[in-house]
Amino acid sequence: MHRLTRTVLRKLFSGEESLRILDAMRRFLDDFREKTPHMTAEQILPWAGWAAACLAKNESLRKDTDFLQSCLAVVDTCRTNNLYAEARSLLENVRLHANAVADDALTASVLLTMANWRSDLNQNDLAEKEYLEALAIRRELAQNNPDKFNPYVATTLNNLAVLHKGLNQHAKAEGEYSEALDIRRRLAQNNPDKFNPYVANTLNNLAILCRRRLYGPSKFGPVRFLHGLMHPEFRKKAAELREEAVEIAKRYPENPFCRKILASPEPGDLK
Repeated sequence: MHRLTRTVLRKLFSGEESLRILDAMRRFLDDFREKTPHMTAEQILPWAGWAAACLAKNESLRKDTDFLQSCLAVVDTCRTNNLYAEARSLLENVRLHANAVADDALTASVLLTMANWRSDLNQNDLAEKEYLEALAIRRELAQNNPDKFNPYVATTLNNLAVLHKGLNQHAKAEGEYSEALDIRRRLAQNNPDKFNPYVANTLNNLAILCRRRLYGPSKFGPVRFLHGLMHPEFRKKAAELREEAVEIAKRYPENPFCRKILASPEPGDLK
């Protein structure tokens, strides 16, 4: 576990140390949130316990938006590692305290995390509603601060596209992936090392969507074959998107998104 975590666990509950520790935590929370999506179950489980203990014992942290955002990142990583009991408990805790904090960015993050959860449970109508609410808030925030919030707009669009693709609403999914791709390409112009892996991820998801559109909704082999003959444009587009995704991924082989792209000819959609 991170050495700062051990310090927090030892000193968090002594009042005179609380503010100093909170300031120290803020210095690494952004970096922490970047890394949590790629943690294993073994890596994320201690953080889930630590976050729950902090929320239970420290009033300052229950009101701190940075800390609550980081708790949501822990929730999503627990969920993707099938640690549903830990994720549910922490999410309910964060929702409870987030309601008392008037912060639009935090509200959007709670909605997105809830939508991801609903999507896992096939509660698709609720998931779509929460994705769209989160997207509307983040679009509004991005109008005033595009550098900070456009990455979150792109993430919300990507996750909404994954949902619509799963529901065979391919035109909606393509529009959402395409907008997310445009945003991420612009972000990568100024910060290529950070955002190019996300560009590759979105290109790959679009390629998967085009392959699905190539063969149509039928599971009957001859029908799928005929549908593919009638729509060669999807085959060409899928190949072009996949080729660009792989070329970018080769430049960042240590990035988890890029590793997945390079490891499989057709990986699953990455949220």
